[in-house]
Amino acid sequence: MANIIKKISSNHFVLPVFFFFLFALYLSLFIISPGDMGFHAYIARQMLAGEMPTSGNFLFYWMVNIFSFFSTNKTASKISLCFLLAVATTLRYHWSQRRLNSLQIGKDAIRNFLISTFFAVTLIVVFVIPFPTYITIKSFYIGNFVPNIWHNSTTIFLFPFALFLFSLSIDQITNYKRLRNIYILILIFINILIKPSFFFAYILVYPPFLLYRYKFSQKFWLSISPVFLGGLLLLSQYYLIYHTTASYLSYIYSTVDNGAVTIRPFFVYTIYGRLQDLPFSILFSILFPFTFSVLNFSRLKKETVFWFIIALVITSILIYLLLSETGMRAAHGNFYWQVVICVWLYYFYSLQSLLRNFREEGMTLKNKFLGSLYGLHVSFGLIYIVRMFAVKIYF
Repeated sequence: MANIIKKISSNHFVLPVFFFFLFALYLSLFIISPGDMGFHAYIARQMLAGEMPTSGNFLFYWMVNIFSFFSTNKTASKISLCFLLAVATTLRYHWSQRRLNSLQIGKDAIRNFLISTFFAVTLIVVFVIPFPTYITIKSFYIGNFVPNIWHNSTTIFLFPFALFLFSLSIDQITNYKRLRNIYILILIFINILIKPSFFFAYILVYPPFLLYRYKFSQKFWLSISPVFLGGLLLLSQYYLIYHTTASYLSYIYSTVDNGAVTIRPFFVYTIYGRLQDLPFSILFSILFPFTFSVLNFSRLKKETVFWFIIALVITSILIYLLLSETGMRAAHGNFYWQVVICVWLYYFYSLQSLLRNFREEGMTLKNKFLGSLYGLHVSFGLIYIVRMFAVKIYF
């Protein structure tokens, strides 16, 4: 019996089970409420058939085609897309579980693994507390700054690669290694070619931290070079999407007006709700990590990773609130997606720190309160998933 428990209490067992569960979940969501998943599968088939030119952020679409064995069949592309989303989410779970497991919270290896596995799973479903504003009375998702989504396939697929980039960047800030710059460059390119959203915030946050750490030394210039090259790739991608009349937007919307990016404060947000609700939406979207930060600020203020994540969250929200597109996609909110990843990082870091506090301080009143607050966020995440199946919409 002990050997059976030991085998079950390992990632060799958990990862395949978790993957197949996610694969079934994504297939089910695709059927009842395909959201952007159906649209992205359509784009992949159109690119494969030569009826749509390859876009600047082509990587996910061609991965769908590769894993569908280059089939233009709808079912094949649907299965391929859901397979890739399950792989990406499993990678995100594994990234979280390994870091939580390293905290050594349990009394022995098996208990430690089970605890870290449980909390890593909760991070896949954790959600906002939908404060009853004008928007959230009818929607859990629209108008909030959520840490998880289930409908936008490119963001879901981007998630683990953004986390890998984040991890290496933190390592580079704290402990410089020249070879790591090459890995960071590769991950920057992968991020941009899947979806440039996380890079929007990253390119504004990572360089100042490098400068503060290394000043204008050789380490700074070598570390900043991947960001510079990524910026060049982003500019070429922008030109392809917005200034090439043969771009894929023309095929999707049957127009040569591809639009542009403009500064238009609060334009997208106020399409769906009221500006006076914004402070409440932000607060109740990050209530657990924000409360944790306030109650533990004297300790957190000394940690570089804390300030890095805070800078990412603030920057990601400002990008969403200040920028928008023009033309056919003006109301699509495509500058929102970096918010999801950055807010999730805030949740992960706060949960990781809370578990460390449980290990070091025990079940204090403060830690119990914060644990209960996190549990409330997880409960709403589960409610949100059930709600998607019940009402067959993701917002």
